[in-house]
Amino acid sequence: MRTAILTLFITMFTASFAFGQMAQGEGVFSLNAGLAFPQGDFADDTGQDAGGAKMGFGGFAEYDYVIDPSGWLWTSLAGFYIHSIDEDVISTNQDVNVDAGSWKNIPIMTGVKFQRAASPTVSIFGAGLLGLNYFLPPGAELSQQQGQTLVEAELEAEGGFSFGFSIGGGVVINDKIVVSARILNLGNVEYEGTLTQEGFQDQEIEGETSIAMFTLSAGIRL
Repeated sequence: MRTAILTLFITMFTASFAFGQMAQGEGVFSLNAGLAFPQGDFADDTGQDAGGAKMGFGGFAEYDYVIDPSGWLWTSLAGFYIHSIDEDVISTNQDVNVDAGSWKNIPIMTGVKFQRAASPTVSIFGAGLLGLNYFLPPGAELSQQQGQTLVEAELEAEGGFSFGFSIGGGVVINDKIVVSARILNLGNVEYEGTLTQEGFQDQEIEGETSIAMFTLSAGIRL
């Protein structure tokens, strides 16, 4: 009898230690914010595919739904990330003043997460997601003094959609505080813009880059 009771106790303790307080069919929202470090072409400031993105910031809302008490969750998120741009990507002419906008990305993704308790108060997790991203390249206002005349032009960029994925992991503290690190690869994108200048015909501008970033975030479960 004592052996049976001890076995039952160990089984119950191990099950709760493996996953925490969430049970199958339960779900939880979290809000997260942090830094976003551009990678690859997205971070380059020279070359045909340079995105010129600087370190940015952003965040995401995430929903986790328990599909198996052993630690498997269905997870979905919607995020927003913004990166200012190196203005040399738009013009390397030092006589041209550039007031540039920012890259903006809005990923919406879904996938799976596996969470396992490392201690009674700390759980670790890994996640992989796929989804769609809406991107908006930076526009810019350009000006140059030519003699007594100030010549001005405006670059308006058009947004679009791309497919991407996210992989990463993190920790959950006391089933409340979430700290995570993720790679966001939001795909190869082609974009267009229009350069307008008074007295001249509009010019169509085309570009392409690969949007990728490494994010460090902290958040809270609601």
